[in-house]
Amino acid sequence: MLRAARLASQSGYDRFVLEFSGALPGYDVRYVDGPIRADPSDQVLAVDGSAYLLIRLEPASGVDLMADGAPTTYTGPGVIRGDTVVVREAVAAGDFEAVMSWVLGVDGRQAFRVTELTGPPRLVIDVSTNASF
Repeated sequence: MLRAARLASQSGYDRFVLEFSGALPGYDVRYVDGPIRADPSDQVLAVDGSAYLLIRLEPASGVDLMADGAPTTYTGPGVIRGDTVVVREAVAAGDFEAVMSWVLGVDGRQAFRVTELTGPPRLVIDVSTNASF
């Protein structure tokens, strides 16, 4: 279950972090062409940036469907902006049938890396601000 999402600038890269309770879900991170569409509504989402880095997570959700009353586990914003260099914003693009997606709006297709961290489980996406790592 997603617990938190953060966007911040570090030396040489902008960092987007998704924090989970329980195990880290499977994921796929890649650049995609626009327009970006919300899942499941298929509505076009406005995402600031000229390139779009899609983060697809499965099984993942911001709601605990196994708990009584299906409590929301992620109560943060659906659009996150930070004092960043190349990542303009992070936009929640879907949370349906255990598939969650976020999109980073980026100034051009910058190099990126994906890292898994523990204690608590986190998926970290670093987008280079100087073309390489």
